[in-house]
Amino acid sequence: MYSNDTSKSAFPKFNAFIRKHLTEWVEGSAVSEAIASLNIESLTVKEFNERIRPKEPIKTGGWWCRGVQWKTGEQASNWYGQGKPDKPHQPEGSKPRKYLTGTGMEPDAIFLAMPDREYWAKVHADKSIPRHWTEGTKKAGAGLSVELATIALTGVWNWGKDGELATFVKQWVQPDTIHYIDFDSDYAANPSCRAAILKFGRLLEQKGCEVYVTVWNTKFKGMDDFIKANGGDAFKEAVAIALTLNKWDKQLKKSDHKNDSSNPNISLTPHPRTREEVVCQKYDSSKNDYIPDTAPTPEQNYVQKAVDALYSDTPWVSIAGQLFEFTETHYELRSEANEKRRILDWLNTYSEFVKGKYRCNRANSASVNEVYSYMVLAVAVDPNTINPDGLNSSKGIVKINPDGSHSLVPHDPNHVYTYVGCTYDPDIDPTDCDRLLECLEPSEREIQQIPCMCGTLNSVYQHKK
Repeated sequence: MYSNDTSKSAFPKFNAFIRKHLTEWVEGSAVSEAIASLNIESLTVKEFNERIRPKEPIKTGGWWCRGVQWKTGEQASNWYGQGKPDKPHQPEGSKPRKYLTGTGMEPDAIFLAMPDREYWAKVHADKSIPRHWTEGTKKAGAGLSVELATIALTGVWNWGKDGELATFVKQWVQPDTIHYIDFDSDYAANPSCRAAILKFGRLLEQKGCEVYVTVWNTKFKGMDDFIKANGGDAFKEAVAIALTLNKWDKQLKKSDHKNDSSNPNISLTPHPRTREEVVCQKYDSSKNDYIPDTAPTPEQNYVQKAVDALYSDTPWVSIAGQLFEFTETHYELRSEANEKRRILDWLNTYSEFVKGKYRCNRANSASVNEVYSYMVLAVAVDPNTINPDGLNSSKGIVKINPDGSHSLVPHDPNHVYTYVGCTYDPDIDPTDCDRLLECLEPSEREIQQIPCMCGTLNSVYQHKK
């Protein structure tokens, strides 16, 4: 995707940086040294304050990535970019800030410098090259290092302002282009991030773009963490199976429905921001910037956390007070004793801050029973919907159609079967079925479809009168 021809280099002389900042990018975030060297500037305390222009002085130096003008490959202005002080900046009364942008900088995309000065212009001209959007310049560097055209945003909502796409972002939203949203994997627990992805994706679709959301194991927060741990090929595999925006949205809603009581409402507009969230997006905000949040996201209690940790990987249902787990073909009973032991094992690792100390105060039988009972209620199903019409075979569900024909449909956790039949084989020899029918009275032979039973159930066979 990019050339190593230094004759076209945007910056023949690399920026001045110190080793620890290069190490953070290369070893910490899997950015190639060539790309990192072009983008990092190591700033003194004075230089950092000049770039950021904060109300309260930043106390350390740090690295700065200013990006380039994508049309020409020339460096952007000193104030356009993203930086990280060596120690988080913490204005009085606010939470620490790891990453900073210049005061007054409008939300927009940041394009990293590449060895080929014409890289971004070439990508823009070739509409067949997918565009990737991520949170932060280091993550964009990791994506570019594995040859994905990755553009940095300085926050999940910083693709635009007031519900409109920012200037540079809009220039890259060409009809019939493919876009991947590679935001951090913790969006499942962050309603604002989820809303940002949906809003951004919908705006891209309105411009005629094809939109996907890349999903990976949540133990790796950012795409750079995933690439560092698993390699670029593994991340490309995740990209290859990325979900369309609609499918991603539906899967999240299905997950929310399953654990309805622990999930906040999701909308396509930003949630009201607390002062803490204002500070996250604009580091120099003061008490006057505080916007009351009328719908705060509640903290999960230990029961909800246990259910999320133990029961979110696969679908579950409860029938008559017993838990059943979906096994890709049917729901299988899980013994109460084993489930309570799993819950106890988790509670033995869970601690709460009580009277100045962290204590495992939930590791008891009462808490185990509370989690188990909650789960039973949360996934209870109507007994009348269990084992619905159709025959659940190992290869799918055989449905009998009104015209007497049959069809095979995939297994679906929304259809609660507690059994699985034998192998479905539409090409089985019907001789034995015909012999069985000969044993029946003529009136009984007039049925149009019967299970074909030859020692074991192998197919559904249509008997013609």
